Amino acid sequence: MNAANLILGFVNLFAGLLIIALSIPLLKGKIKMNSLYGVRFAKSFASESHWHKINRYGAKQMILCAVFIVLVGIATFFLPLQENSPLTLVIAFAPVILVLIPSVQSYRYAKRL
Repeated sequence: MNAANLILGFVNLFAGLLIIALSIPLLKGKIKMNSLYGVRFAKSFASESHWHKINRYGAKQMILCAVFIVLVGIATFFLPLQENSPLTLVIAFAPVILVLIPSVQSYRYAKRL
């Protein structure tokens, strides 16, 4: 295991666990409408009901992707990154790429409300 494995593995683990930790209050409906924290689309601010529905949906989607990010982080410790630079780039950008997926899904959900 080299430094790239350790750094990327821990970054992905931390990113996934942070996303899960930030999503749990949204999933439980404990966050009131605000402009800083949560899934914030125009439709989210239409009503309290929309706010909670959209944020619960978004939190579920984020948690699912975050679990995948954690699994990527664990797998990173065992992958041959030195010999495979394209794989290293994919793993390095995995959290950013994977957070876009639930964001788009949440936006589509919000538009249907």
